[in-house]
Amino acid sequence: MLRPLVLVLLLTGTTQAQFVLTVPGVYRLYHDVVQGADGAVYVAGSFSGTTDFEPSDGPDATDTLTSSGGADYFVARYDQGGALQWVSGFGSSDGAFNDFGPRLAVDGSRVYVSGNFGGTADFDPGAGTALRTSVGEYDAFLAAYDAATGGLIWADAFGSTGEDTATSVAVDNQRVYLGGTFEDAIDLDPIPGTATHTNGTSRAAFLAAYDAETGAYAWSSAFEVGSDREVLVDADAGRTFMTGQLRTETDFDPGVGEALLAYQEGGSDVFVAAYDAETGAYDWAFALGSSGAETSHAVLVHGGRLFVTGSLSGGTVDFDPGPDVETRTAGTGERLYLAAYTAADGALVWVDAMTEGDASYTSPRGLAADEDRVYVTGAYSLTVDFDPGPGTAERTWSGGTPGNYDAFLAAYDAASGDYRWANAFPASPEGTGSAVAVSGPTVSVVGGFGTLDLDPGPDEDIRTGGGLFLAPYDAATGAYRADVAGEPGTETRGLTLRAAPNPASGTATLTLTLDASRAVAVSVVDMLGREVERLHDGPLAAGSHPLALDMSRLPPGLYIVRVTAGQTTVSERLTVVR
Repeated sequence: MLRPLVLVLLLTGTTQAQFVLTVPGVYRLYHDVVQGADGAVYVAGSFSGTTDFEPSDGPDATDTLTSSGGADYFVARYDQGGALQWVSGFGSSDGAFNDFGPRLAVDGSRVYVSGNFGGTADFDPGAGTALRTSVGEYDAFLAAYDAATGGLIWADAFGSTGEDTATSVAVDNQRVYLGGTFEDAIDLDPIPGTATHTNGTSRAAFLAAYDAETGAYAWSSAFEVGSDREVLVDADAGRTFMTGQLRTETDFDPGVGEALLAYQEGGSDVFVAAYDAETGAYDWAFALGSSGAETSHAVLVHGGRLFVTGSLSGGTVDFDPGPDVETRTAGTGERLYLAAYTAADGALVWVDAMTEGDASYTSPRGLAADEDRVYVTGAYSLTVDFDPGPGTAERTWSGGTPGNYDAFLAAYDAASGDYRWANAFPASPEGTGSAVAVSGPTVSVVGGFGTLDLDPGPDEDIRTGGGLFLAPYDAATGAYRADVAGEPGTETRGLTLRAAPNPASGTATLTLTLDASRAVAVSVVDMLGREVERLHDGPLAAGSHPLALDMSRLPPGLYIVRVTAGQTTVSERLTVVR
């Protein structure tokens, strides 16, 4: 006997506020976003000229910055409703701040920023000065700012006579960890001691640790990897992790032992390594290589697992560092991969590689994870199947000039790697997702665009003017969450959606209970965001209202019931079975 599904919807409580942000004047590449434990959202990037970081209220002195000559860095904090709480900018007169862009990490009281600069830069956004002068073409830096006010706490700079970059930063409860690359010799102890590392005939990577409260030097290591690409770091559970590109045989044990990773001739290989967070002592390392080119673009440790994402081009790669073999082969384009390893020993858990058409391009840029899913964002062109399993989840770019791209955001099961959902954002001339953060039921992506449609569903939310975008999505379904937020500073009335039983089939009765008269829209959408049923759209009086849904007309699968009342929306998964 088929039992009806009864959904009881109550307008009670409050929802977690979300917001959409677009900032013209910000460079389209190399942004970062992190979310604090208090729900605040921190965004970083590069800008030039005069930029208004809260354009909704018009320019004023508290939310507008003017660069010091070329490209400066900025860090901004927004509350859960999207209200700007502070924005800090820092730069140098020669504008050498835009290569690789700033990276962020936060703890309970500080926000940490890493990057590179040239010339003389003032890292104090306030009335004081904290001048640092580069030794060579570019130097690396690490700075800490007060999370509540944006005021400078400390700033360190590290350089050699060559080009040095700090491309990633991570923090645990004691230390902040910095990853980057350098030429010649670099002293990673800012003052008063020295911690000099010298490379040989090729470019070297570095990993360094500092006291989170004071910036005091703790330890550092250097590895001659022969690559000038990014070095990415993360830290958790007593370890710090590093990934990047490898173009020569390298010893990843900085101590008296030896941990050689071979390089397979071709383009570049990927290395992944783990170290003791307190001492920097070697733990484990492995390489992913082929006759083609492999890159890594993000690393994340969460829930005892280490997630790595990047791209493959022109070769076959064994992702299992152990005795087993787990290969993936790239075609003529760049193929996105996402792999999970056990953080304790580097053992492979699962690997996904997305299917692409010939000459297509997929470049991941950011990772985030919660207990259920891991999220990846970046840019792609032509047609990509984001489902690595037997199903298909093809997304095709909006077209335009060859070499331009659309942004994407995709989710996979954290335990198995199984596909969950994927969003593609048509852009002109191009768009890219740079970083992603997740908090509770919402995942937010930050990136750059010229013109971009932020709503991957049947509706549109087209933003123009170029610059930076930040947009929220339902973590479970990928549905656009722009309509969740109320006005900043006001209470947002929530929607509580209960389903019993679920899964179900046959006739479903949706009972909508309102505490006041209001306009309500109730619809059912499939996992591609297409509306398959509109149950109500109009005013309803206070009280209970039964709405019937004939599920026998729907193919078996997962759907979303979406209820909107004013500025508040809630979504619930609904499984149809036979």
